[in-house]
Amino acid sequence: MAQSEFEFSPVPKQEEKSTITLSLIWLGYVIVIGSTLVGGGLASGLNLRDTIWVVYLGCIILSIIASGCSIVAHKTGLSFSLVIKAIFGTHASRIVTILLPIIFAFWYAINTSLLGEILAKKLGWGSTAEGVLTVGSGLLMIVTAYWGIRALGTLSRFSNVIIIGLAALAIYHGLRVYQGSLSSLFGGPSLMPYTTALEIVIGSWVLGSIVVSMDLMRFSRSTASSIISASVGLLIGTAPSILIGAFTARAVSNPNPIEMLFDIGSIFWFTAALILLFLNVWDTNDENLYSAGLSFVNIKERRSEVISRKRAVVLIGICASFLTLLRPHRIPVLFSYFSLLGKIIPPLAGIIFAHYAISRQRKLSFGYNANRKWNATPLIAWLVGSLVAYAPDILGKPGISVGWLQLGSINGLLVGALVYYILEMVRARAVGGKTME
Repeated sequence: MAQSEFEFSPVPKQEEKSTITLSLIWLGYVIVIGSTLVGGGLASGLNLRDTIWVVYLGCIILSIIASGCSIVAHKTGLSFSLVIKAIFGTHASRIVTILLPIIFAFWYAINTSLLGEILAKKLGWGSTAEGVLTVGSGLLMIVTAYWGIRALGTLSRFSNVIIIGLAALAIYHGLRVYQGSLSSLFGGPSLMPYTTALEIVIGSWVLGSIVVSMDLMRFSRSTASSIISASVGLLIGTAPSILIGAFTARAVSNPNPIEMLFDIGSIFWFTAALILLFLNVWDTNDENLYSAGLSFVNIKERRSEVISRKRAVVLIGICASFLTLLRPHRIPVLFSYFSLLGKIIPPLAGIIFAHYAISRQRKLSFGYNANRKWNATPLIAWLVGSLVAYAPDILGKPGISVGWLQLGSINGLLVGALVYYILEMVRARAVGGKTME
């Protein structure tokens, strides 16, 4: 079977990419409409001054997580799915690799259906035309994910300059129309607990910071390159995107700067908004689909039973495109479901970090569990970590203060790492300190 994206093996040195290429791809992924909406949500509970430090603290934490995952990906050359297979075993890993294509396909559909609704509304089109526009947009975006990492890089080089430039114009327009004082913009009470706000920032991007970062940064040329590339996107892409949404929400009561540009009324601004919206969604969707394809082809153990990555991308992309007809961005229960799924990903990062530390400490190959079908220790650690990550949703009822437990993503990651490390050490002692391979 032809292998174009090293979906079954480490990335060879001659296929590694530059820091600039990876930074641009990652930057394009993390700049998306959803981040501005997160900013709008924060602005409803925090003043702008507090929003700034909370957002940057959250993005620094995300950068640390993404950098750790990127280092493991660089050192091993493996995608997220292959790393999970090396730790959980060939059969147990399917629990994770089956979930990921579903999660990414739904986010692909949500982003695309949101794009279609905004465009149809601004163009004055009916529901039928909106459906055609949405499905057509989804099918078009399959192209770059189909061709792989090189196509992702080409799109990002072209789109990021345009996206950043048009976003700057949106800020400029917001400042022009804002009638209040700077003190009223930055001041006022902050009613939302800081831990709640911080968890919103972290939770909104922790999935991509773990899974997509590994799928991309396995192509990095050095440890420093992987850290820089992972951090650049979150600190100069995600954080400003969230803050733009917070700023426009407070300045013009609309957290979506693209809609604000549409509403100005001139052909120039309408065209700018159209380009910004489409490239913004495309840049994020293609990497969601890319990671979905890498996970999908690793569900089966035997290569002979696996369809190619390109076919997987096309299949998932087509399904996600037609899923947009259900308008998934309007189904609240889906967001609750994916919020729950988002809680189970951070413990996996903790397990990956602990496994990497153990393999170096005991001088074992990273894949010392790879030949097992089922490995109990990561499954137990994942379960415990996920329960801890979900604790705020269980305990955080009206009248109950959960304090630091509100940071479910971070707590789940730390507990997952600790439980896995302890269990692996116990297992090593049980076999008399011999190699665990």
